Amino acid sequence: MREAQFTGKLEHPNIVPVHDIGLIKGKNATGNRPFYVMKEIKGDSWQSKLKRDQESVNNKEITASVAKEIRAKCLAENLDILRRVADAIDFSHDKNIIHCDLKPENVMLGEFGEVLVVDWGGAVDLDRRETYRPGGSPAYVSPEMAQYWCDIFLEHKEDSPASREIGKQSDIYLLGAMLFEIVTGNPPHFGLKGEDAYDVMRRATENQIRKHDKWMDDELMQIARVALRLEEGKSFDTVSQFH
Repeated sequence: MREAQFTGKLEHPNIVPVHDIGLIKGKNATGNRPFYVMKEIKGDSWQSKLKRDQESVNNKEITASVAKEIRAKCLAENLDILRRVADAIDFSHDKNIIHCDLKPENVMLGEFGEVLVVDWGGAVDLDRRETYRPGGSPAYVSPEMAQYWCDIFLEHKEDSPASREIGKQSDIYLLGAMLFEIVTGNPPHFGLKGEDAYDVMRRATENQIRKHDKWMDDELMQIARVALRLEEGKSFDTVSQFH
């Protein structure tokens, strides 16, 4: 119900619309079940496109020059998608709602060029004074969100407020994490061999990022590094600045 309420407040071309919300009557009052109706998306996830892009660029049967052309084309397409995701998040932040679980898997691409941010189930309405459990995925998560989950796993602080502030900056970090993946082919906290999700979360609390020396001179990587708080004294205060 929270997901439907949050998403229903966000009427934007790049956010999946909610058409209806209510209860399906059961045999008695306790048998009622909540439901909501949203737009059917005919297409694929951005994650699937990124995987196909990597396979195309790394195809050993093509020449280096052709691979370079394919990479440039894929880069332009993925930057356009990221811009539209940023538009959606800029809008949601204006409504004081943060997504908390931005990643390519939660961006759907329609058959006719639509870009839709989905899965607002872990979103947080900053105007609500309540205990909340934000979303988060280990490979992309911001340090403060990783700390929140590590506190739950280790200290069982489920009903306590986060020990580090979670807010709009957390979403900006996730936008930077997706840009990092566009450039390098992997998310910033991509697991090392033998690591489990908890290991990745623990490294993320200290903002330990995958090695990316190969791309250090890339202009897009410089933007990603600022969003990922890797450039001392630099930050993006708003999504618009990142955009």
